[in-house]
Amino acid sequence: MRTSPDSRTAIVASSLLTLQACTTVITCIETSARETDLVAKWEYTIWIIEPEEVCNPAGIRLTPSRGERVKLINSTGTVREIVQAVPDRYELRRGQRVFLVADHGRLWVQPVDYPLPLELTTLPAPMSEHESKLRLEFSSGWVAIPLSDAMRSAGIIHAAQSVTLDLGTELRAYRRLEVPDLVVFATVQQAYLASILDNPRSSAMTPVTLDGRPAIRFEVEGVSRKPPHFDIGYVGTVIQGKDEIAYLVAYTYAASFPSKKDELTRVADAITGL
Repeated sequence: MRTSPDSRTAIVASSLLTLQACTTVITCIETSARETDLVAKWEYTIWIIEPEEVCNPAGIRLTPSRGERVKLINSTGTVREIVQAVPDRYELRRGQRVFLVADHGRLWVQPVDYPLPLELTTLPAPMSEHESKLRLEFSSGWVAIPLSDAMRSAGIIHAAQSVTLDLGTELRAYRRLEVPDLVVFATVQQAYLASILDNPRSSAMTPVTLDGRPAIRFEVEGVSRKPPHFDIGYVGTVIQGKDEIAYLVAYTYAASFPSKKDELTRVADAITGL
């Protein structure tokens, strides 16, 4: 679930960095973010950069074990410090403008002109359930899921489940004028779904037409990072409506995923208001 900008601000204010010691044959350092759901970036300038031995979160020394301790300062004078492996695709130096990037428990520093992960690509703000005309109208067997504050803050306007089919779905809506490229939009959404799973497997983007409207469909499978850590499969559908973009995610347990893909794709037929 994507964290809202306000939630991210609160998380940042509570301090997200920690340095932990871990010991193998030699003493080495690891660094990580506290918030495993956090995806965000902040701009800093490198104040000091020094060599440092590093290890991975399991306490095993990396090969090679070359790392660097980077002390950062921003425009307000706030100072942060992390230790990371020496990157092999760019070089960091004192005085350089950089982003401090947090992505689901991983934390690193990279130059501001180096490509950011897809999850950090700016997406338009989702519409609220009161603003959008989109609705889910199912036949019997489906039950609406009451929206929690967390679900609303993640942009979900409708959610439902089918106990008999063992399926679930979530619907989000965006203003069409704010989504100039349907494929790019769908690619970012797929990357986000993959980023919240362990061992994710993603399909190619498939252009389709739904009720005469252009759409993009994709799949993602993996292991949920939240308890009880079950295998899950998603079918994502992005549909271009007259005034809105519908983004529907339908899901089920991975064991049933191959046999239920048809049902998962048909969930999009329940969207009205396009």
